[in-house]
Amino acid sequence: MPDQIAFFLGSGCSRPSGQPMVGDLTRDMLTRELYLMEGLDDQSAFYYGLDGSYPRWGTVEELQAFDPKATTEQLAPWRTPAASIQAFLRYIAELPSWVQKPNYEDVCGLLSVIAGASRRRTNDPLINSFLEEHHIVARLAAIKFPSNHRYFNMDPAEQLMVIEDFVGWLVAKRIQIAPPLNGYEAFASAVKGLGKRGYKSHFVTTNYDCNIERLLTQIEVPFHDGFPSGRYLDDAGRSWRVGNHLVFFGARSSALLKLHGSINWFRAHDTLGSDAGVFAVGDPELSADDGFKASIHMPPCNFSSKHSPEMLRGSMSKAHVYAYGIYAELFSAFEIALSRVRLVVVAGFGWNDEGIAARLLRFANTEGKKLLILDGSEPAPAVVVNNWLNPHFFGDLNDGEKISIHRQHMSSMKGDELLTLISTLLD
Repeated sequence: MPDQIAFFLGSGCSRPSGQPMVGDLTRDMLTRELYLMEGLDDQSAFYYGLDGSYPRWGTVEELQAFDPKATTEQLAPWRTPAASIQAFLRYIAELPSWVQKPNYEDVCGLLSVIAGASRRRTNDPLINSFLEEHHIVARLAAIKFPSNHRYFNMDPAEQLMVIEDFVGWLVAKRIQIAPPLNGYEAFASAVKGLGKRGYKSHFVTTNYDCNIERLLTQIEVPFHDGFPSGRYLDDAGRSWRVGNHLVFFGARSSALLKLHGSINWFRAHDTLGSDAGVFAVGDPELSADDGFKASIHMPPCNFSSKHSPEMLRGSMSKAHVYAYGIYAELFSAFEIALSRVRLVVVAGFGWNDEGIAARLLRFANTEGKKLLILDGSEPAPAVVVNNWLNPHFFGDLNDGEKISIHRQHMSSMKGDELLTLISTLLD
């Protein structure tokens, strides 16, 4: 079965199923009141999804679900640096240096950059200039952490890593595990129709949710996400796949490349003390809380997650992140997929990720390749890379020979409409 088509699905494809968009997550990170509490009962500890070695996060409202009499005043001793970090992030977000309001990836990237600054690590030269100009390190040092809390004994980098982990949990809590698969009707019809015609499709997404896995399983399309197929059981009898390297493009199955990680991926460590670490992948309908608490038996090791799910949440030098670790393997596979197919169908993508946009444009400018963009938004889609302080306009994507723009969202297409459109471009 020849490789002919790759579907690239951005976050807009998940909107009809009720998944949060990046704007929703940004507002949460900058405005939600955050608290850190210790001494909670076991029920509360499970609710917050963190074990005893980590601070437990939540809001006043969430705590009151367990203790209706809890008040803001009673929580005051446990008020976290998160409140200070939020104020700090808001300060940075309001600096006049920004050409446009920072987005979700900018805010997440700030956390990583600030943690690096507090450790005096070398950052991108532009970022170093930004840090120095606005006295970021000095302001970080001035944040007042509560002296009566164990958190006070951590150095600033450790404190910020915990804050960053909170961001991961905030995102994980907002993502729906098994929502109705609305908006994928034309996509499912196209994939099934192409398979009947002898074409194998590959799938690439930046989405954290597992909508695509659930849909492909539902329409009986074999796929492989790169992780080993061997299964190991956890203490609750759930099966996991475990590994540190990704392998794609098997002879029969389609490749599924989740370029930004997934809600059901975890970095796990050996609780028996061997210092071994692996990536562990749970089933698509596994909740993040259950995945975090799982203890996976893989003799002679016993693996459990230490942090929120493995999700790339942005960087002020995001293209730099794509060159390391598991994300480098994913992007290498992305480039292999682009080399193997004749047509890429792009839906729900905002064209502001420099690393992805550059690869798709290079694909479109390769002899014999075609790019189909499904986008009904106004104005017409354009490539504008929001590279933190220096947005760069690439173009309006209007090239009738190499790039075809269908002015309709994939979710609004009916029946075989998408299949017909694809067939026309392949013929």
